[in-house]
Amino acid sequence: MQASRPCFIIGLMAGTSIDGIDASLVKTDGTMLARTGHALTLPYRDETRRMIFAAMADHKALSANETAMLNTMIADDHASVVETLMEQAGIRPDCIGFHGQTIFHDPENGLSIQMGEAQRLAERLTLPVVHQFRQADLAAGGQGAPIAPVYHRMLIETLNLPLPAVIANIGGITNMTRWDGENLTGFDSGPGNALMDQLARQVLGEECDRNGALAGEGSLDEAWVQTVLDHPYFALEGAKSLDRGGVFDLIGTMPEGADADRMASLTALTAASIARSLKGIKAAVLCGGGARNPVLVAMIRARTDAAVTVIDDHGGNDPDLNGDFIEAELMAFLAERSRRGLPITFPGTTGVDAAMTGGMLTLPK
Repeated sequence: MQASRPCFIIGLMAGTSIDGIDASLVKTDGTMLARTGHALTLPYRDETRRMIFAAMADHKALSANETAMLNTMIADDHASVVETLMEQAGIRPDCIGFHGQTIFHDPENGLSIQMGEAQRLAERLTLPVVHQFRQADLAAGGQGAPIAPVYHRMLIETLNLPLPAVIANIGGITNMTRWDGENLTGFDSGPGNALMDQLARQVLGEECDRNGALAGEGSLDEAWVQTVLDHPYFALEGAKSLDRGGVFDLIGTMPEGADADRMASLTALTAASIARSLKGIKAAVLCGGGARNPVLVAMIRARTDAAVTVIDDHGGNDPDLNGDFIEAELMAFLAERSRRGLPITFPGTTGVDAAMTGGMLTLPK
């Protein structure tokens, strides 16, 4: 690899919402990124998805055979996405950035589990795969999350946002990046879509509350929202991170009332936990699945003085900018930074002592 040459990378992300695998083909040198317009999302196979939820419920309950099977299934589902994208784009990338599927995250004990067998992915695609982006940071005493800030910083600068600015990625969990021109900080602010999605599956038989339709019909319980926000996690300053299970631990008990009222309260909790992290911020850009929920976006705007937009509002200078693929782009960006030995985590983002690179490179045999 020539050090100065940007490379074609396919980034892969399957987030904590478990709603599919995002893939994006970009050209990057780890400091800049050019979109190619080739990106897609495909669902997990039903059996893979079922086993992921089971593993998240209790990863220790998986047998050795079940763990190996799930690692293989996740890798195969990701490989199918890459093969489809390569066929559509007519471009063979230089490398794959593979996040894997987070099953468990416990930074206090230096543990973060991302499943998916990188060797199988590399051999099926006959391409190098960069993966396990969190482990070096965890081993050095960091939280191992969030890993998005270095890419979000580039987005903030590319979008020419007034500083200080924030990028908030609302997936199953909300991760946020602040950049003031000198200091880069990152943290998980609290719930994203995970609580709302679980209720939608229970009462609607749908994967999410599409467009916030159910929440928009309800009346929220502000007292319940404020009680949850009294949890010590929300008052923590600096680097902090959650996994899907941690989000459910934060709330104690779910809100009561009619389904629409419960959904409104869960939506308001996500909005309030994001808004309280926007104090002193001039501009906030929302991305991830939550940015597609107009009721959630309106609730965030109502709780902050920051100028809140969604990422797709900024596509005037780049028609290929699509909020659905920011995290897939992130994985491509981090993969190239890893290959070049550039830092991907920082003291202000994960609490690690010094900026450091990360990721493991797996080559096809």
